[in-house]
Amino acid sequence: MEKEQLKHLIWRVVFSVFGGLLVYGVGSGLTRAVYAVKPDEAKSMIDKVLYVSNNLGNVAWLPLTFKGKPFVGGMILLAVVALVVLYALTNKKNYRPGEEHGSAQWGTHKDILPYEDTKNPDNNLLMTATEKLYLNDLEHKRPMKLQRNQFVTVIGGAGSGKTRTVVVPNLLQRSSSYVVTDTKGQTLKWVGNFFEKSGYKIKVLDLVTREHTDHFNVFAYIKNED
Repeated sequence: MEKEQLKHLIWRVVFSVFGGLLVYGVGSGLTRAVYAVKPDEAKSMIDKVLYVSNNLGNVAWLPLTFKGKPFVGGMILLAVVALVVLYALTNKKNYRPGEEHGSAQWGTHKDILPYEDTKNPDNNLLMTATEKLYLNDLEHKRPMKLQRNQFVTVIGGAGSGKTRTVVVPNLLQRSSSYVVTDTKGQTLKWVGNFFEKSGYKIKVLDLVTREHTDHFNVFAYIKNED
């Protein structure tokens, strides 16, 4: 438990104890005063209560009594106050003026900033021109609440710019190794030379233009016909 939480807990316990004693003292003192009213001053119980309410300045609140009718009166008042407080706490409504129709809103760059790797810009998954997501956290230094998966699905028709605006910018991050399916054959032309200069080893599987593909002779691994 953190120090701040422990401090709040101690204050709550102290407040509850002193508050409970105060409420009990009021109930006990009033009960004792009611039963101490003389018959010539008030006869019925209602008259005695009214008499005490009109003479609160003469009520002896101390010392506290923990026996007899004053004890019962103090406990009854304490129970009633405890139930009222418990009801108020459990039925507390969270009013949000101005948000009656919802509070959803578009996120800002400030909202996503904690999820970015600001120290190493290349270690990010590019979502837009300004929004990014932290990629590799090999040392597990980031809090669990800031960790997100990096699975992305991009849906768009032919020519909508999926490769040019999403795939290529993230490839240029050079944050890890990549496996790319390039059905049009454009991606390798665009970024192949860049990756070679960056020290990457490129392997190509091209079943259409075989002179451009990496290959190996499977028969070279056959040592005998058995």
